[in-house]
Amino acid sequence: MKKQYDSLGVTLLKEDEMGKRRLAYEINKQTDGFYYVTQIEVDDFSKLQEYESELKLNSDIIRFMKVRL
Repeated sequence: MKKQYDSLGVTLLKEDEMGKRRLAYEINKQTDGFYYVTQIEVDDFSKLQEYESELKLNSDIIRFMKVRL
């Protein structure tokens, strides 16, 4: 996974696996999912947009949320 971040120009600060949990509501006929919390740093806004595009294209990710700190 580290290579993915480096290739996009994103710095990985922290990644926590929260494990398998029940979703609040069914998404694409899925009721459970694995939760991850990832803290990244970018120096250019366009790199963040590229990172989001990669998340959207990944079929294993059904939802993601970004929070700016």
